[in-house]
Amino acid sequence: MDRLIGDGDAVQVTDGSGVQAVQVPIMTFSADTVNKVISGTAPPDIISVQPGSPNSLQISIGDATYQVTTDNNGTFSLNLSNNAYLAGLLGTLRYTTPSGNQVYKPLFAAELLARGQLADWRADTILGQPDFTQITPNEVVGNRIFNPSGVFVDRSARPNRVYIYDAGNSRVLGLNHLGIVASGPKCG
Repeated sequence: MDRLIGDGDAVQVTDGSGVQAVQVPIMTFSADTVNKVISGTAPPDIISVQPGSPNSLQISIGDATYQVTTDNNGTFSLNLSNNAYLAGLLGTLRYTTPSGNQVYKPLFAAELLARGQLADWRADTILGQPDFTQITPNEVVGNRIFNPSGVFVDRSARPNRVYIYDAGNSRVLGLNHLGIVASGPKCG
């Protein structure tokens, strides 16, 4: 039976002259795309910063590769705050075992779907369609608009509520977490 190789599996590999078993370590990660940090777990006590050396860990994401160390519990944290963005990037975790075998795990930095936070730029309400999942023939999704034809700011609510007429999708989007009009003749 074919299946994906998972954490904790033992895999038999050959180099053409012999067969050996490689233990696939448990490696987890979490990508915080807001703070631009990748953290997770890997084998404990990785201290080598030499690429590809035995018992080393590398994270490749976007077009850059970083050497990562772990503590005695196997936790690691990689700060990527100097990067312009992290969301949507693909990469790999590459662990080199003490015997020199390399184990790869795919990494994807998915953007967290956070609604209801100040300045999240996501609609809180949709009028004219049942929910945020409906896709039109133009392949427009809930956080994109197609042919916007009007904007109304309701200053009676705090924070102010903004309604956008999304003509191409036959709907009105309501956003209430963008902030308030702080100055000018129509502040409030």
